[in-house]
Amino acid sequence: ELVLGGACEAEGKRLVVRTAPDPVAACVDGEVVLRLGVDPASLVDRHVVGTAEGDVMELRIDGSGGVIDLARKEEGWHMRAPRQGDADPEAVKLLLEQLLEADGELLEPAQAADLGALGLDRPLGELRILGLPERAVDGDPEERVEKIVVGTPQADQLYVQRRDDGAVLRLPAASKLSLAPDATVLRSARVYDIELRRFRELRLDCSGRRQRLERDLAGGWKSLEPAVAGLGADMGLANDFSEGLRLLSAVRWVAGRAEADHQLEAPWCVIAATVEEVSGGGGDKTSREIRVELGAETQGGY
Repeated sequence: ELVLGGACEAEGKRLVVRTAPDPVAACVDGEVVLRLGVDPASLVDRHVVGTAEGDVMELRIDGSGGVIDLARKEEGWHMRAPRQGDADPEAVKLLLEQLLEADGELLEPAQAADLGALGLDRPLGELRILGLPERAVDGDPEERVEKIVVGTPQADQLYVQRRDDGAVLRLPAASKLSLAPDATVLRSARVYDIELRRFRELRLDCSGRRQRLERDLAGGWKSLEPAVAGLGADMGLANDFSEGLRLLSAVRWVAGRAEADHQLEAPWCVIAATVEEVSGGGGDKTSREIRVELGAETQGGY
């Protein structure tokens, strides 16, 4: 049993008395004493999901974007919905990370009394997570099942309810992308995988600023736009940019098609490139355009 006291004579030290066993008093590092003063609020579980990633055996999400139903299969994942087959392990890992990292502000019971006002009477989706069995007091394993209701966003807030303890948490409305995702999230995160040597032109139109660069067969870059005397292309920057584009991966997929709040009707930035392809046995060369449009800012990207 310790009694934490005030400052000692020594700078940065505080008095600690051990009252049992074997009473003794000492001056100890003040930082250590401060860490012993635990704030009860720091012990409250504000995470939406309580199961550890490695313990998740099954995951089902029912939402407006469709049903996602996954079950762990050896070292990978089997998809039961929206279609049958093996799931991309990286896509599932990213989905689980987003779910497990989601946390919010825990509401007091009085604040959570009116579920209708929080959008929880007309849910956007529901999560069911089956975890590894937990050992009960009598030694018999108990199945761990978590159920979470995701409410319809209210202005810029999203409310979720954990069924096991009834707790209601408030999160930013953008959290719906992680907690009630479209089945599109199970696609591979890789957007493009193109050899650098196939790049012939880069074009950018971002916030009204335009650039256009041309790449020759030797790998050099020439600036075509803006047309300013003496202005050349920076080969290092052009190659770095092309590297990022040719191996572009998504932070996450959020929907199968653009929606109004994605702000893609008038994208603030358009990135395009012309790439050369060889088709047919005769080595005929054709070209195609790849294009990326940037819209609203979201968690971790655009």
